[in-house]
Amino acid sequence: MTTASTPTPQPTDDPEYAANLRRATLASSIGSALEYFDFALYGLSTALIFNVLFFSQDDPALATVAAFATYGVGFLARPFGGLFFGVLGDKLGRKWVLVITILLMGGASTAIGLLPTYEAVGILAPILLVIMRLLQGFGAGAEQAGATVLMAEYAPVKRRGFFSALPFIGIQAGTLLAAVVFSLISLLPEGPAAQLGLARAVPGVVRAHPARAVHPHASAGDAHVHRAREERADR
Repeated sequence: MTTASTPTPQPTDDPEYAANLRRATLASSIGSALEYFDFALYGLSTALIFNVLFFSQDDPALATVAAFATYGVGFLARPFGGLFFGVLGDKLGRKWVLVITILLMGGASTAIGLLPTYEAVGILAPILLVIMRLLQGFGAGAEQAGATVLMAEYAPVKRRGFFSALPFIGIQAGTLLAAVVFSLISLLPEGPAAQLGLARAVPGVVRAHPARAVHPHASAGDAHVHRAREERADR
């Protein structure tokens, strides 16, 4: 006579694990959307706003080229940000690195909106802009890598691909949102300075929410424990 064995609990049946997975998903997806919203909004602003505010208008064509050069600086910084914060995430944990990168990107983006113009401080204006752009790129590269690794560590074994793709969906959503917002901002009649201020205020208002979404006590170690249980249950 055989007796029915008790089914092995799956990790997703654990309420605490499920809650932490939802928080990690929210933080990674919305965090990616907001960071690349900033990144794309800068690109859209380059030829219409930054070339006027931060560069000499003696040669408008040269000012536009210089503005796009600062746009490219952000891409140069991205791989270094991914490498630096990837190592830091191994030591401190992914959730703290994710919060740091969101704050780094948000702080640099907000600072761009507060920078003095070329008319006010001369050559110092583009220098400060380049520094802020480097910080933006540093944070964006780190966030993309960190969010993907965070989701891979938290996700159930059989759904790693799905959950790891969510940050990239957030990136595309943020890029599309930037295009929509910039289209609305371009309708303002007040001129480039007012447009830039609004463009930077929009992401700053909502930036804290993805950071708060990461549970302060959730850790990648918890995720590994649950994934180990799942792997044993599949054997």
